[in-house]
Amino acid sequence: MKLDAADRTILNALGTEARSPEELAEELAAELDVGRADLDARLADLADNGLVTDPGDGRVQRTDSGRRVVATSAGERDNRIDTSPEIEAVLGMFGLGPDGAEAVRGAFAFLRYWGEATVDELVDAIYSEDPADYGTGDAWWSDLVRDPLAALPGVVAPVDPDEPWRYAGPAEVNTPGADGTRRLARPGHQPYGSVKHAIESLELEPSEREAVRAAFGFLRREGEASEADIAAAAYHDHPADYPTPDTWWDECVRDAFAELPGVSRADGDVWRYRQRTSSGQSGSADDRERSR
Repeated sequence: MKLDAADRTILNALGTEARSPEELAEELAAELDVGRADLDARLADLADNGLVTDPGDGRVQRTDSGRRVVATSAGERDNRIDTSPEIEAVLGMFGLGPDGAEAVRGAFAFLRYWGEATVDELVDAIYSEDPADYGTGDAWWSDLVRDPLAALPGVVAPVDPDEPWRYAGPAEVNTPGADGTRRLARPGHQPYGSVKHAIESLELEPSEREAVRAAFGFLRREGEASEADIAAAAYHDHPADYPTPDTWWDECVRDAFAELPGVSRADGDVWRYRQRTSSGQSGSADDRERSR
């Protein structure tokens, strides 16, 4: 995410206390040519990049990163996710370019916030915000993000690619007011800004959460899949104490899928995952050549 003058004005207006979006919109009406929908979208993007957060009562407040952005002088660091000099030094070794570095920063911030995330959750949350000209999330991950992310201080890459990536420090989701990338809920929109956020928020047992996570991972990679194919791919390793694939689907996974951003029923028993990039391209399971 690159911050523009309007984003910085919003961060300045938030100050140190939590404020309602309605109050903020009224104050900024004379200063910014943005409607309420645009303000909500900007707040959501700022939340995704760890600069603002919702303390849980519908109001908005700056995070530590947001305060640091406001405090810095104008320049490059105003326009990117807050990261330490150590992180920036490692990123500089990979020659990623501005867009590539921003993609890795986003993945790092997401991992730092949640504490752990699967590849599918990382791609779902960050690729659409920072595609860096890659045509698919899978190519974005394997060719751009994976290796630099693994090299960053505090990141623990899994030995098994099916296991989650981890952040060695405390998960910031458990720290009130911490930096984070959880999207704010917006009126008229699905309340979850990423599949990770949705899965962690649903009322599920831990084993059910892992089942839904595995089922989503298969669907994201395939793009479209039947209920039977999803169960065949995920039930065996993640039965969540359900005696059959049918009960697993009917009593656990189906209702959870209905809450996941980007997941929808396509036709009959076929489900679909679609991800939009910031350039308007539709992601799919079939890798396209990287845009140059």
